Amino acid sequence: MTDLSDDLTLAAVTADLLRQGRSLHVASVVLTVAAGVGVPLLAVLQPRVWPMAGASLALLFGLAEAWFALRVGFDRQIFERFAGHATPPLAPSQFDRVLVALGLATAETPGRTMADRVRGCARLLRLQVLAFVLQIAALLLGGWLAVLV
Repeated sequence: MTDLSDDLTLAAVTADLLRQGRSLHVASVVLTVAAGVGVPLLAVLQPRVWPMAGASLALLFGLAEAWFALRVGFDRQIFERFAGHATPPLAPSQFDRVLVALGLATAETPGRTMADRVRGCARLLRLQVLAFVLQIAALLLGGWLAVLV
């Protein structure tokens, strides 16, 4: 995809996809806060290992999800600029120069194609989803083991 209009379309669709990470993050924040409150409450009210372990893991996975949500949200804003939907618009080559100026990339790093950039963003979104799924699994497993053991 070297055509400029194809790159603009790809950037716009990618921004739309990455926007979905926001809803996921809101749900994860609710679980993270519940786990953060639940760990000390469980320690005092019912000091059993499985519920506390489940809540602790859910808290850790929630923090991981928050990190990925931060990255996905940043990438969404960048792709909106690539697509020209945000002001000021931004060309990928300009973005690469800014990364070098901020010390977040080296000057020797060649510019990536739009397709490569999209693959990287999709990977971050998948990691965000994985952290959220693991967060839910930790809570369910901790509760399930609390009942069985």
